[in-house]
Amino acid sequence: MESVVNNSIKVDSLEELAGQIRSLVAGRSVFVLTDSNIQEKWIDNLIALDPGWGDAEILEVEPGEDSKSIEVCSHLWSHLLDCNADRKALLINIGGGMITDLGGFVASTYKRGISFVHIPTSLLGMVDAANGGKTGVNHFHTKNSIGTFQLPEQVLLFAGFLETLEHRELKSGFAEMLKHGLIKDAQHWNDLSLLPEITPKNISPLILQSVGIKEAVVKNDFYESGERKLLNVGHTVGHAIEAVALGILCETHIALQLRILAERDYKEITEVIKKFFPPSDYSIPPFEEVSHYLLNDKKNAAGKLLFSLPTAIGHATYNFEVTIPQILSSYNAVFAK
Repeated sequence: MESVVNNSIKVDSLEELAGQIRSLVAGRSVFVLTDSNIQEKWIDNLIALDPGWGDAEILEVEPGEDSKSIEVCSHLWSHLLDCNADRKALLINIGGGMITDLGGFVASTYKRGISFVHIPTSLLGMVDAANGGKTGVNHFHTKNSIGTFQLPEQVLLFAGFLETLEHRELKSGFAEMLKHGLIKDAQHWNDLSLLPEITPKNISPLILQSVGIKEAVVKNDFYESGERKLLNVGHTVGHAIEAVALGILCETHIALQLRILAERDYKEITEVIKKFFPPSDYSIPPFEEVSHYLLNDKKNAAGKLLFSLPTAIGHATYNFEVTIPQILSSYNAVFAK
C-alpha cells in the first residue's frame, strides 16, 4: 500500500519514525511540544533510538483542552524567545489533536511563522486534526475561535501509537473516518462499515486512505470558502453534544427530512453508525441545552443556520439552510428514548 499522501508519511516502526525525525532536524534548532502523558510513554524511547536529536528543547503542557488557550500560547512563545529560537527553528508537535492544534498555532504565529511537524498519537489526530492546515486555540469557551491556516512541513503517522489508546479515543477518530467516506468516497465508507469491530489492527490499513480523502478536499479549498465545508458534516450537532458520530446520525435525518437524501441511503447510514456507536451508550442532553451552540456555530452567516449534509453515500452538500424547528424534529426523532 502507498505510504505517502502529499505531506503525510506512514511509518511502520518507532525506528522508522526516529529516522524520519533525524532527516528533518539536521542543522536546525529543534523544539518538541508534547503533554505529560506522551512524554512519559514515548519521548524518551524516541530519543533513545536516535540520541542525535536528544538536545531538542522539550516544551511540556498539561493534557486536555484547558491547554488550548492564549495563556498557554504566551508561555510557549516566551519559552521560544528565551531559547533564542530563530525563524529557521523547527517545532515538532507530538500528541493528540490538542497538541497539533496548539503547536500549529504557536509555530504559525511565532516570528510570523516557523516550520512545524506533526506526529499525531491519537486516531483523531492522524485522520483529522493533524491534517488540513488548520491550527487553533479556544477562547471564552468557544472551540478553535482563534487560529490560522498553515500547513505543517510534514505529518508522520505511526499506527503503533494506537495500541495505547482507550477504546473511546479510537471511536472518536473512527467517526471522522466514516465521515470522510460518507462525503467523498463510497468505497472507503464500505471498507469501514464492513469491519467487525473498531481495533487498531482493523483500522490501521485504512488510515492513509482516510487522510488522502481529507487532503484532496483541502487541496481544492484550503481556506474553506466552498468544498472544504463538506468536512463539517456531523459537526454542527456533533460538537454541540460532543459526539460527532451521533451528529452524523442526526444530520442524516435532517437531510432525509429535507428530501435531499434517499430513504435507502438514510437506512444504511443509520445502521452503520448505530453498529459502532449505539446511541444508548451516550448521555444525550435535552435540545434546549444544545440549541445555543447551534445558533453560535461558526458556519452560520447572516443570521442563517447553515449545515453541511449528506446527499448520498459518497456525496454531500454545504451551505444548506436549516431551521431550528427542523433540527429539533430530527433531534427528537433520532434521540427519543
